[in-house]
Order: sequence, then C-alpha cells, then structure tokens
Amino acid sequence: MKILIVYRITTYQHEKVHGLPRSFKPAFDSILNLDKKKEWEVDILMLNHYAYPPDAPLKFSWIYESMPSFFNVLLNFVWYKYILVVEPDIILPNDALIKLIETNADIVSAIYPERPSKVKNFPRGNQPSNGWLVSMPWNANPHAEISIAQRIPFKITGCAGFGCVLLTDRAMSLVVPFPSRDKNGKGSNGPDFAFYEKARNQNLNIICNPNIRCKHIEDDGTIIEGPE
Repeated sequence: MKILIVYRITTYQHEKVHGLPRSFKPAFDSILNLDKKKEWEVDILMLNHYAYPPDAPLKFSWIYESMPSFFNVLLNFVWYKYILVVEPDIILPNDALIKLIETNADIVSAIYPERPSKVKNFPRGNQPSNGWLVSMPWNANPHAEISIAQRIPFKITGCAGFGCVLLTDRAMSLVVPFPSRDKNGKGSNGPDFAFYEKARNQNLNIICNPNIRCKHIEDDGTIIEGPE
C-alpha cells in the first residue's frame, strides 16, 4: 500500500527564515520516526515556497504558490492510497499514521493545540490559550470538547485545520480542486474552511480522532502541548 506524507510549509512561516526553520526540526523528525507496517510504502513530499534542506530524505519536492494550488498539486500523486498532510510546526506521536488509517474514514484529523500567540487576541470565554484547535469556538465543532475528554472519535461539523489530516484516494478525487473562499464568498475563513465544506457537500465521512494528540511549535520554538 502506497502512502504519501506531504510536509507543507506556508508563506508566513518563511517571512523571517529562508528554508526550513531550525525550530521545525522536531516536527520533521517526528515524520521520519512514524511507526509503519512492513507492507506499507511511505514516501515524503515537501511542499514550500523556498528551498528544502538538501539532506532531507525526500521522495519529491515541489514549489507551490497558494493554498488552492497546494491541493491541486496533489493531483499529480493520485496513485497513492493515502495522503497525509502535515504542517511543519506539528509534532506527531509515533503511532499517528497507524491510528489515522485504522480510524477508517475518508478524511481523518488528529488533534493539536492552538498556538497561544495566535489566539491571545481572540475572545475565548473559558477556552485556555493552549486549547485544542478543533474545539476553538470559531472552528464550529461544539461537540468537540466532550468527545476529546472521552477520547471518542467524532464527526467534524466545522473546521479542523490542516495540521495533521489523512485523506483517502477517494476523498482526493472528490475535493480537488476546491475553492479558496467559503460558500458566502468570504475569504476571512480561509481555504481550510472551504475544504471541509466541500468535503461535507460530497458526503465524505470526516472524522477527528482525539486519540492522536500532536504537539504544536510556537513561533519562538516553544513546544505547546494540549490540555489533559
């Protein structure tokens, strides 16, 4: 079975540092250390706007220009049974890939904490600054908190971000290309909302598995863990 891991570096993450920031090394190492089954063939694709590390053990590298074009690039890799999209500041547990696949859904998201520096200016109510991203109010998953506390996989009704998301080949065929705006034509929500909205419109089974708990790297290199 062929699996592609896509390590995606976004524009804002290159505003201060050219190439792969040193603080992201724990995240990239977590990809290299993922547990795999013997029958799996796992490749790595690095997508970014700049140069990738010359010593990185990559199967492919690709330069992309925007979020919509990022997913359209993946059309060049549709022969993979699964595509795992990972953002460069997310540290995966070793068993993440196995658990994502065993969840057995069209699209599966792990959970990871939001960066405190990002949410400090948002009204959060009683939401801690390192709360799980999927349970943040603006991501519209009102049932997330209780499901996370009970460690029960649940359906995504809003957005779960792109930090650690597994797509089947079927899901890829139905969500690409996808719009960069939500159904109201607004861009403030970003293409991640548009992605999940289109996936739901295609009747795909979209699950968040709270048993896959990732860490998040802050801008200053601090590693953030989510609440218990």
